[in-house]
Amino acid sequence: MRGSAIATTTGTRWSSDLLDLFSAWPEASLRLVLGCVASDDPGTRLVGIWGLSVIDFGGTKYFGAVADSASDPDPRVRADVMGTLGTIFGVGDPPRALAILIAGTRDPAPEVRGAAVAALGSSHDETVTDLLVARTDDTDRRVRFRAAWSLARRPGLHVRAALEQLAADADADVRDAARAVLELPTRSL
Repeated sequence: MRGSAIATTTGTRWSSDLLDLFSAWPEASLRLVLGCVASDDPGTRLVGIWGLSVIDFGGTKYFGAVADSASDPDPRVRADVMGTLGTIFGVGDPPRALAILIAGTRDPAPEVRGAAVAALGSSHDETVTDLLVARTDDTDRRVRFRAAWSLARRPGLHVRAALEQLAADADADVRDAARAVLELPTRSL
């Protein structure tokens, strides 16, 4: 078994064990997870955000605690918040989740911008489409790569023009993503 497969299996087992603990001791688990969110250590805060997204699956009780972490000083934490708000957790407060994701596309850290762009891929709001098109000019190749995939199946000449520009990008991964997206059928409104 290769290293990444072992890590995935171990991570899955670890996650399953934590889910069992959350079920067996919900009050204690919630206290611990909230303590993690408030930790001084960014890695521990990441664990707390993950825990809240599991304990409060639809973001109905602890949406604010995760959303407030969008202003965390550590870009890894902010990026994780973007990913979390792009899941079912974001339905806890859709307008606030969307506003945070949109703001995340302008974050100084490329990992945050990329995570926000990826999370916005499921939103087909015209404003979001225009924002994703704007991210195709991002200075970071990973953000442009995610923008290409997030533009998949969106209608509009401006979308096609942005994807064609990415299909000639200096980065091979960005070019390949844009070319693959251009081959997909476009969704009609």
